[in-house]
Amino acid sequence: MMKSAHQNGFTLLEIIVVIGLIAAVSTLFITNRGRFSSSQTRVSFIAKLQALSRYAWQQAIITRQIHKIEFDFDKKKIELTRMSSKSTKEQPQFEALKNSYVKSTLVIPKNIVVKNFLIDGFDQMGSFVGRQTEAVHFFVIPRGLSQSVTINFIDTKDTLPSKKPRTFSLVLNPFNAQFAEYDTFQK
Repeated sequence: MMKSAHQNGFTLLEIIVVIGLIAAVSTLFITNRGRFSSSQTRVSFIAKLQALSRYAWQQAIITRQIHKIEFDFDKKKIELTRMSSKSTKEQPQFEALKNSYVKSTLVIPKNIVVKNFLIDGFDQMGSFVGRQTEAVHFFVIPRGLSQSVTINFIDTKDTLPSKKPRTFSLVLNPFNAQFAEYDTFQK
């Protein structure tokens, strides 16, 4: 014999309210899930870039060699290399790091777009009139100094309440090769 919802201690109205609350919480979770993952992707990317630049700084001091961090926009990757012993004053050559405990390449997420890449105050993204910049690099020298770098990004998957894509900037401290993060574009 079946008992009604009322006999079990719950009214039909209470059951509807509970189902409605479950639906509302599920909707909020599903709606914010995309934002969370985009934000998490951005945070992870910044952390990996921090580790890569700090490793370049340490290796430049330890090995007494110039290190280069190159952003390849066509391949959507960042690579850390060091000056090769085959280099000459006229023709510097760089080689991949060997036996490195830190990954020397980093993938740029598809939702992260570089808008400006300023080195020593000059925007490398606008340096080639009529064509897109394919790659940009900066150096970390053996004294533990790097070039002054400011990178302005757009996160195309994370939108602000105004429906505009989120912007952020990374500014490299030339004395310790660490980036400071800003919520707005920097110059």
